[in-house]
Amino acid sequence: MEDKLFTAGEIADLSGVSVRTIRYYDKRKILKPIHYSENGYRLYNQKSVETLQKIVMLKYVGFSLEQIESMIREDKDLDLKKSLAAQKALLYEKRDHMERIIRAVEKAENASEQDAWECLVNVIQVSTEKEKLEKQYHNDENLQKRINIHNYSTAKIPWMDWIYERLNIESGMKVLELGCGNGLFWKENIEQLPDNIEILLTDYSEGMLEKARKTMECYGETLKKRNIQIRFMQMDANDLQIKGEKFDLIIANHMLYHIDNREELFRNIRNILTETGRFCCSTVGITHMQELNNFIVKFDRSIEMPFQWITNKFRLENGKEQLETVFSNVELEIQDNDLRVDNVDVIYSYAYSYPGNAADILKKREKEFKKAIAKIIKDKGTMYIHKSQGIFMCKL
Repeated sequence: MEDKLFTAGEIADLSGVSVRTIRYYDKRKILKPIHYSENGYRLYNQKSVETLQKIVMLKYVGFSLEQIESMIREDKDLDLKKSLAAQKALLYEKRDHMERIIRAVEKAENASEQDAWECLVNVIQVSTEKEKLEKQYHNDENLQKRINIHNYSTAKIPWMDWIYERLNIESGMKVLELGCGNGLFWKENIEQLPDNIEILLTDYSEGMLEKARKTMECYGETLKKRNIQIRFMQMDANDLQIKGEKFDLIIANHMLYHIDNREELFRNIRNILTETGRFCCSTVGITHMQELNNFIVKFDRSIEMPFQWITNKFRLENGKEQLETVFSNVELEIQDNDLRVDNVDVIYSYAYSYPGNAADILKKREKEFKKAIAKIIKDKGTMYIHKSQGIFMCKL
């Protein structure tokens, strides 16, 4: 089939689009014909069909043609299976986002007149998370941009090692993580894990859970030898329901501010902890990355800062009070950790990766932004950025 060629009409029929659309994609240089017939007809091959399928899917998800052009260029070397896997993860994210919007609308629908306005604002906030979804297709790159800045940390112990030390995981334990993401925490600490433990990794997003599963597959032989059992479960922490199991340790890293009803979640967590079990949850404080945030706001007030209103719901400053409604013993430990960054590009990349409109604005003002950062570094040697993050450790 690889040698079979299709005319514009045939490839249009295969994909359910018009010939006019095929011609337009040719004009935009995202679906160029590989040959022309003697009569001047455009000819396409199987790879062209794969590219067209990707364009159709990305348009369905809601990307603009400009964004699709960029994605097609970046993905040109991906084989079909990898491309489909990336698309599947993106569709999972779209589905998850739509379900969050539905929940927010239902909550507003059932709210009292007094609470209706707050619920309406929540619907708007959840709906505008679409821009975060659009970045998920490039998520590995953007995630790396955010991680790179933390290489300039002043902390004696890296954040994930610091968290692991406080979990006190011992042989024979049964561990549950809520919001495991791509499994990076476990990858970073795989060598430190004791033998004979059972870990249940959960996440709301099936796309992220699939990434975690693939991350752990790389260590299959090691885990088997050491009798470390890892299970995966797609689950919304807003509706935590695990029956017939108790856990010695439950973890929630940097995710509780996404939960609608935290007190209900805490009660559900209490119900599945053993008598001596612990619940450990990390979050950030109100001054986290404040110097950089202040700089960005001063540089261009139109740049959206969604992290600030998102994390307000559960921070170092208000988390203990919320946890104490359910847990009798709550301790907070804060990591001594700041950043001293002397690399202009690293700071620019971090700001560029913000969800929302940051990328669009900074792309147009890149030279100005970098020039302003360079002046700070020249005057002070580094750009100082305070990190405010810690972990709550709770017992029954």
